[in-house]
Amino acid sequence: MTLTIPAETRQFSARSKHKLVKLAVAIPAPVVSDTPHLREKTSKIGLIGRAAAIFRVDEIVVYVDNPKVNQRADVDLIATLLEYMETPQYLRKRLFKIEPTEVAVRGDIAAAADAASPAEQQS
Repeated sequence: MTLTIPAETRQFSARSKHKLVKLAVAIPAPVVSDTPHLREKTSKIGLIGRAAAIFRVDEIVVYVDNPKVNQRADVDLIATLLEYMETPQYLRKRLFKIEPTEVAVRGDIAAAADAASPAEQQS
């Protein structure tokens, strides 16, 4: 005696193995605004990302809690760091380029120091 299972039942049983409920977490943008340094902000977002991975969170929503304050930089930082964490290591160099903001600031300081140096003023 052979038991045949209809196609609809097989598809349903295959789908039942997958998670039917999606877990989403909402994070306020100023979660990093109280932290002054980029390294500490990165660490805090890293902990949030790791916790989300441990608990198998499907979606993280970053929201602005105070529309009167411009929190765009915090939202962009959180989104970029979480996307970086989600990206496989072998693709990170290609997808995420180094932003030259700190390098440009240091370069401007060095250029200003060179311009004010006494060696160049004497020539």
